[in-house]
Amino acid sequence: MIASASQATEVAVEFLKRYYPFIAPVKVKKENELWLVQADVGAVTVRLATVVVDAQTGEILSFEAETSPKLPKPPGVRSATQR
Repeated sequence: MIASASQATEVAVEFLKRYYPFIAPVKVKKENELWLVQADVGAVTVRLATVVVDAQTGEILSFEAETSPKLPKPPGVRSATQR
């Protein structure tokens, strides 16, 4: 049983370590029987990942991470296909 925010954060961080080298927990909240853990997983810019942990079993129920934003090309820069 995951009884505290620190336990939920520990479970989420251990899961995220499989995919990201940088993890900084940002926010944890409990909704009904679920812990929602948000962490910044972006090494250079903020990139939030949300992990949902079952409070009864400690199982990871879902995981979602923001994709990197597409930055506009600077003026005068052509793509490789325009050459």
